[in-house]
Amino acid sequence: MDLAPHIDRFARRLAEVEAALSTPEAFAVPQRAQELSREYSRLKGLVANGRAFLRVGEELADNREMASTEPPGSELGALAADEIQRLE
Repeated sequence: MDLAPHIDRFARRLAEVEAALSTPEAFAVPQRAQELSREYSRLKGLVANGRAFLRVGEELADNREMASTEPPGSELGALAADEIQRLE
């Protein structure tokens, strides 16, 4: 399952909420400001974790490719294998 589109959607919403919070009108209604602040906090963590997840997936794919192309017993292949274990 590709999570990138979902993470992108959350990132766009985060930008919208951040823009809304930067306007003085956002604080005209305290309840609305509180809702936006909660949503911003939730989305900020979600987007950060999602991007970290995608980054680890890319690193894992890169290391798997490197490990498969290196000759058996090579130092670089061994380093890639160690990194694969760490990332998994």
